[in-house]
Formats: sequence, C-alpha cells, structure tokens
Amino acid sequence: MHSKIILLTVLILPLPLFATPCDQATRLVIQAYELGHRPSVYAQKKKLLQHALSLCPNHADAHNNLGVVLEKEQHYPQALQHYQRASQIQPNDYQAWVGIGDVYYKQGQLPLSLEAYLHACTRNQHARQRVSYLLRENRYRAADAGNVLNKASLSLLYDKQRLQKLHHKATDCRSVFRLLVSTDSLLETFVIIRNIQF
Repeated sequence: MHSKIILLTVLILPLPLFATPCDQATRLVIQAYELGHRPSVYAQKKKLLQHALSLCPNHADAHNNLGVVLEKEQHYPQALQHYQRASQIQPNDYQAWVGIGDVYYKQGQLPLSLEAYLHACTRNQHARQRVSYLLRENRYRAADAGNVLNKASLSLLYDKQRLQKLHHKATDCRSVFRLLVSTDSLLETFVIIRNIQF
C-alpha cells in the first residue's frame, strides 16, 4: 500500500518539484541557449544565466555561457571571471579555455592568451590556429603599439616553471597536429620590443 501512495504521488506531482537546484539551473542554461545569439536577447540571456548561477553557483556551463555573452558585449573583465570559474570547475573542458584565450587576445595580453589556448589546443581548431600564429616569430612575446604587456603577462614570460608547462603543452599540440612552428623558445625568458617610438 505504501509503495502505491509513493507511485501515485510521483504520477500526480509535476517532475520539477523533484528537481535539484542544479537541474533547474541546467534547464535555465538550455533556455538561454535556445534564445539564439542576437544582441537583442543578451539581456534576457544574462538574466537566465545569472538566475541559474544563483541556484547552482558551480554550474560550469552557466559560467561559460555567461562569459560568452559578456565577451560579446565587450565586458572583458567580467567575461574573464566567468570563463576562469568555468575552467576551475571543469579543467578539461576546452570551451572555457578558448574563451579565456580570446579575451586575453583581444586585450593584447598575448602570453596569457597563448597559455589559455594551449589548454584547448588538442581539442579545438580555433585554439590550434591561434597557437600556431602566436608561436610564429615569437609573436606572443612582442610588446608593440598594440600589445603592451601587463604585469601578469610579464610574470608568465619570466616564470621558468610556467614556461616549462607551456613547452610540454605546445609539444603535445605540435605532435598531434604537426604545427609548423618551433616550441623551443618557450623555454627561454625574454621579451621582444617592436615599433615603439620614444
């Protein structure tokens, strides 16, 4: 008799009553995605994704998708925060790393951009293309009129342990996809200054 009552309750009550907050958040993420990618829906998407994160703060897809919207609106610091949070929650998910790489690239922080793209290089063609471009002629090390290296970028270029990790990731990427660029310079600490007039 007891099992019949439970079964009857399950059949009568709607399924969302039994959903966890993270399940509800996933539905909101899907709902936001289904709105499309037009600028006219960005405000509505942000609202849905922020609500999803209020229900489930560690929802990697909500963080990543909110990062995408914020990046498109050119709110780079906020986008970066959400991409970084997504990459902390799911370190092997390449999408957040590509987002991080894109934001740093747009900000002219090419060493940090390269580091992020290398996390996604073996799984994403866009990341591979950017890695190849940045490694060619050591472009990621260049300080010029368009790329003024900040403290975080310079710290990376002079941190031998981080450079060693980048070298390993670049070697993996190169061996898998036959990138036609050298990864040897990743082991060296230097900056290239180009086209700066005093």
